[in-house]
Amino acid sequence: MQQYSRPLFNYNPVKDEKLEKYADKDTTISLNLSYGYLKYTPRSLSLFTCLVELDLQNNDLTEFKLKSEILKRLHLGRNSIRIFPIYKKQLPILEELYLDGNKIEFVPDILSIMPLLKILDMRYNSIRNPINTIQIFK
Repeated sequence: MQQYSRPLFNYNPVKDEKLEKYADKDTTISLNLSYGYLKYTPRSLSLFTCLVELDLQNNDLTEFKLKSEILKRLHLGRNSIRIFPIYKKQLPILEELYLDGNKIEFVPDILSIMPLLKILDMRYNSIRNPINTIQIFK
């Protein structure tokens, strides 16, 4: 994992008002909200203007809602996500996506138009279309 020189923020359990109050939204580039008992994506995440890495693993998320022009690494492993949560215009420069240990059954062909995606971890899901997924990354 790449090391960054800007501040990191780690606070669990997280609530929107605490996240807004304690995190430096203008300089935080890596945010760890794992094990935060989250059931939804905190609205205040959109206020983080420098966020490059976001860790939301080990929560109880069923979906992911955040649009970012600079996010490169996203950890959504071990949640309760059933539908593939990302589309290209949502995270255009995403390079690493970790969705291991969810309940995803289908991977859309939209992955073929995510040219910067280098790592996709979908282990321990119930994927029904693995052949299409493999062909995308040939």
